[in-house]
Amino acid sequence: RSSYYWQRAKLISSLFHASKPYVSLYWFQTAIRIPRMRWAGLTMAVREWFKFVVLFCALLIFLGLGAFLKQISSERVFFCHCDCSTSKPEAEMLHGSAKFGLGGFSNALGPGSRYLSYQPPGNGWNNQRIALENALVLAKLLNRTLLVHPLAPHALGARLKAGHRPGYVAYNMLKADDLLQPAYLLNLQRMAQLVPVIPVNSSHPHFMQEYSNLTWKNICHSTGFGYWVDKPPAKASEVELLSKQKFTPIKIWKDKCLEEQKLAELDPSTPIVRYVSDLEMEPSQMIYFEQGTLFAIHIRFTTLERAVEAQKWVLDYIQYSPQIWSSAHAIARAMGPFNAIQVRRLDHIDKKLTATYWLDRMIALNFSTTLPLYIATDHYEEEWFRPFQSQGFRIYVAQDFSEILDFSFLPESLRSDYLGIHEQCICELAVQFIPSPASTFSALILRRRGEVEKRDGLMIDTLHTFWIGHQTKQHNV
Repeated sequence: RSSYYWQRAKLISSLFHASKPYVSLYWFQTAIRIPRMRWAGLTMAVREWFKFVVLFCALLIFLGLGAFLKQISSERVFFCHCDCSTSKPEAEMLHGSAKFGLGGFSNALGPGSRYLSYQPPGNGWNNQRIALENALVLAKLLNRTLLVHPLAPHALGARLKAGHRPGYVAYNMLKADDLLQPAYLLNLQRMAQLVPVIPVNSSHPHFMQEYSNLTWKNICHSTGFGYWVDKPPAKASEVELLSKQKFTPIKIWKDKCLEEQKLAELDPSTPIVRYVSDLEMEPSQMIYFEQGTLFAIHIRFTTLERAVEAQKWVLDYIQYSPQIWSSAHAIARAMGPFNAIQVRRLDHIDKKLTATYWLDRMIALNFSTTLPLYIATDHYEEEWFRPFQSQGFRIYVAQDFSEILDFSFLPESLRSDYLGIHEQCICELAVQFIPSPASTFSALILRRRGEVEKRDGLMIDTLHTFWIGHQTKQHNV
């Protein structure tokens, strides 16, 4: 047997020393000459193991790809410049349906659950958004589930405010069909990556009744009398900064929080400061901020790092829905590179804001007439905007994209607000943008474009989260 293999080894050696530049596979197999049955059995075993390895690897690749696609899907609006489409039949099913955009959400009351909610202030969407932003920050600080409330239409709420009703009272008079559900408006999946989220799809009185079996902690802290601080100062420098805080009472908010008003009357010159950390051990299942007081209230932080982090929560996790961004990008693609302005003509009318005013501002900023000009406006009259065309501007308004901005599936009272939200996204995508003075609508666009004043990494005046170092009396903030 040994001589048999010795002969084969000699043959292999001679092949490697042959003059040909390659070794014939045929001669190599002949030299090895494993018995046919043993080779067949070995080949079969290798094949079966190879099949198993291939199938196992394919399964791992499939699961990994699925997880990757799910992550991309959940975050695609976070990187706003995306193209997410929704068919019109799907959109027509949205109103009145809690299923749209609410995958994985439930309003079931789990044992031991801790919630945070708020009274929406009414008025326009941007005022309601500010209350939501403050609620998100507080929910994160207190580690509670955030209940997000629907949008009240500005025009209908304004009519209900007749007789000098507060905005939140008008909000509570609206029925569920008058309100725009959170899923139309917000990327709730994105928000839920920061705090647990439950969308409220009912009227506010119905919401109060639905959660009435919980224990409640009602809080009314008005910006007319003071502000919030995240926690008591721990260092001497923080104590000093907190003692020098700038505060200007807001008269129109002094009709709220009557119990707090009695305290303020004892010492009107001293702001009432409340600490968020005092609520960390609150045993009540629901912390509820009353009377629309989360709108306009300041949340001040003792350290710069925490203030920067709180602003990032708002900027990164409160995003418009994929459907809104899909429409905005479709319009941007139709125009190509474009400039934009917001012209407010019905709400908070200023007689100085004539067509000449806007033309002068565009000339000062070197707006090119070769680029289309998108005008976000609450009232379009061709005659009023004719001077823009006379100066060579190709103007576009929402009516020029009626097929894309078709909101016929919504009640008429909600369409104007929904259009305004789309126009904010359109203006964010512009090459250049001119805001309307003293407008929260424009302020959000500027914030999203990064065209706001910053100090120490913090945005100033466009968010309601501050560092106490920027709110001292020597700072003109």
